[in-house]
Amino acid sequence: MKKNLIFTEQSQFNALKVFRHMDRVCDLMKGKKMFPISVDLSVSNFCNQKCVWCYYRGYLESARTMLDKGLLLSLLRELSALGVKGINFTGGGEPLTHPALIEVMEYAHAKGIDVGLITNGVLLNKEKIRRLTRIAKFIRISLSSSGAKNYRKFHNAHKDDFKKLIENLKLLGEYSKGSKCLTGVLFLLEPKTQSELLDTIELVKKSGLKFFEVRLIKNTPCFTPGSLTRENDILYEKAKGYADNNFDIIMRDELVRATPRYGKEYKLCYAHEFVTSISAEGDVYVCCEFEGKKKYAFGNIKKKKFEDIWFSDERKKVVKNLDLSKCFACCKGDGINQLFHTLNNLEHLNFM
Repeated sequence: MKKNLIFTEQSQFNALKVFRHMDRVCDLMKGKKMFPISVDLSVSNFCNQKCVWCYYRGYLESARTMLDKGLLLSLLRELSALGVKGINFTGGGEPLTHPALIEVMEYAHAKGIDVGLITNGVLLNKEKIRRLTRIAKFIRISLSSSGAKNYRKFHNAHKDDFKKLIENLKLLGEYSKGSKCLTGVLFLLEPKTQSELLDTIELVKKSGLKFFEVRLIKNTPCFTPGSLTRENDILYEKAKGYADNNFDIIMRDELVRATPRYGKEYKLCYAHEFVTSISAEGDVYVCCEFEGKKKYAFGNIKKKKFEDIWFSDERKKVVKNLDLSKCFACCKGDGINQLFHTLNNLEHLNFM
């Protein structure tokens, strides 16, 4: 029986899936106007936890707000009409702090847009899980501990949060069984969480979820490039034992095993053409990694239609001034950028 230990090139993170949208690819290669395939949407800057490694923490504390339900529904109608295919409801803050989140996601689904949810999972309950597993393509929970003590420490969680989360994981496993909704966990790997990895995998698998993803914590004081490489090789081998036909172990190979590349061989960001980010303040950003850094925003949906923002001079200016040396190592768009950099530098195109 084949076991599903999945590396990036085999998983949903494979940049080659962009070629399933050949109309957009051809438009980009020909320099034509195009709209993004997907949007990372932060509906709320409020959060019920304060994870020690949260990249957005300072921004969230200075901009505590959420998007109005009416504005969200209007945005979804426009994005659907413009051909956006998927919306990732994420943070910023914790999406489930928005009182209308489930209704908004159901509306997007009804408009023909695929929806996914990234959450810490604590604010879920049986009814929310029942509704979400009927419409979502995926639900990913952030969890980097197998026990209540360290969970509370790493996530700055409330006393009963871990107990609530474990109950919700079991409900997710139950309601997603037999559905098309992929349910799983993201585990952030660094020296303090390393000893928790295997026990957390076992916990998640017993809950009936479908995948377990592992990433290094990048661009933080916790992470020194290459510092975990030898230990990771050992963990790889042990993790294989938990994978089977019903449970995937997803190792983001470029973020876990190999030493991440600092500095990029490409000079242009192609990925922003395919996926963009909208914050809970309504700002449209060139990339989710820059959310909260206003110089990377080029319009606000509270003031203008998304279509006008997307084709604005402000966006052209932000893109032109992008300094990719300031981007995260192995950023979200790195795979797409490497792919198009290679395509644009091929020679002897007419010899196969």
